[in-house]
Amino acid sequence: MARPVGLGHRGARIAGRVLGVPGVTIAGVASILAGTFVRWLYQHYPQFGGSNKANMFEWVFGVVAAALIFYHLVRWILRARRGVKLELVYAEIPPE
Repeated sequence: MARPVGLGHRGARIAGRVLGVPGVTIAGVASILAGTFVRWLYQHYPQFGGSNKANMFEWVFGVVAAALIFYHLVRWILRARRGVKLELVYAEIPPE
């Protein structure tokens, strides 16, 4: 019996280990620390919170703009240089 495609496949880099600790665990801890830091900023600096409505929109749009720039840089650096065309990923919807 042939093994189904995908079983035992570890294609994602996060599936690896760093000093014996799974990458998913490291990513989870980093996420908790980042969320805790953002919450601390929100509580200790009112300009980051919702008290200043005009400044709040600048922060929201700034974060979205930074995320879009980061996405396109990573896409260009990691994918385009390797010849991977991300546009083709969803070019055709497979039949059910």
